[in-house]
Amino acid sequence: MKSMKRLFIIIIVFCAATAGFAQSLQDNPDYQAALQLQKSAEEAYAAGDYDKADSYSAQAEELFNKVRLGTDNAGLKAQADALLKTLDERMSKLDVERANAEFPDQLNNAKTRQDAAKGAYDAEDFQQSIKEAQAALAALDELNSLLAQGPTGGEVVLPRYYVVRLVPGNRDCFWNIAGYPFVYGDPMKWKLLYDANKKKLVAPANPDLILPKQVFEIPPIAGEKREGTYDPAKKYPALPK
Repeated sequence: MKSMKRLFIIIIVFCAATAGFAQSLQDNPDYQAALQLQKSAEEAYAAGDYDKADSYSAQAEELFNKVRLGTDNAGLKAQADALLKTLDERMSKLDVERANAEFPDQLNNAKTRQDAAKGAYDAEDFQQSIKEAQAALAALDELNSLLAQGPTGGEVVLPRYYVVRLVPGNRDCFWNIAGYPFVYGDPMKWKLLYDANKKKLVAPANPDLILPKQVFEIPPIAGEKREGTYDPAKKYPALPK
């Protein structure tokens, strides 16, 4: 029975991909109906009623796909929310008067991207909102870099924000992030990151559940200057001991 086989594969992949939204799924009527259809398909298959099993499995597959699309969209919305919040926070800390006087084109680019990100979010195009927000943050990085070339241009500057990555073989977690030399160089300081960013987590009480592309703030701990978002293509000095 190809449809039954296909359904079992879909269910396994679906459950793995939506583990972070388990609680919301329990309240989703389509998801519950799909589970019931899955059960009915299995019972019909075991009873030898293959036509009925095929029909149930097809209906369950349709519902699972519907729920999966909604869950994927919820994940994109959460990422867009986090990026827009970070963007607003960083814009509020920007010396707009100086930026407008010295680098008006770069400032205008950052603001244009920010407006585009918010417009896409309002239109519920969360994927485009994420793209525009990331471009706005990159524009702010460039602008802050130019501003830093003033009287304090020679000062060591470390990243203020970190975007969670999928690191093969050694996934990002607060422990590993705190251990990066440009963060704290000490994984034992992971709780500083957790305390500063717990409100951004899907489950604030669970520091182990962090998602790729979440943006975390790195609080200064030794009077070091921090600004901009970590760029894997750049080389950063280690935090002075």
